Amino acid sequence: RCCSRLQVVDLRSNRLETLGAQLISRHFSKCHELKTLLLSGNRFGDAGVGALSSEIATFRRLETLDLSQNDVREGGATILAAALPACHSLTHLDLCINRVGDEGAAVLGAAVQQSRRMASLHLKGNYVSQRHGGRVTTVYGLCDILLQDKPNPYG
Repeated sequence: RCCSRLQVVDLRSNRLETLGAQLISRHFSKCHELKTLLLSGNRFGDAGVGALSSEIATFRRLETLDLSQNDVREGGATILAAALPACHSLTHLDLCINRVGDEGAAVLGAAVQQSRRMASLHLKGNYVSQRHGGRVTTVYGLCDILLQDKPNPYG
């Protein structure tokens, strides 16, 4: 059972992998006051992000979701993007240092554009080309989409 007043869960760098993501999505979705979910560095991959995405709308007050350093690729970005329009309270999404690539960034940007509350989408270190990154920030300029301030070191 989840504490009814729990507002922040910090499970960064615990190597929880896909099974951990499934457990988080099932158990913490019942914490109705949860505002911040910090899950960076857990090796979720696309399957783990898919598990979280299937339940993410039930996190009714979630404002900040950190999925950085989880080996999320284009497939996981696409699944997450499909779930974002139902996340009415989410304002900050961090996907830094994953591998969403150009297409993943594009679908995330489109999902963010549909959001009324989204304030920031962090995509640094995601194999997003400079050319495509510029298009994402121009087209989806409704929030602060942070790609990178230097050329992408990954290509």
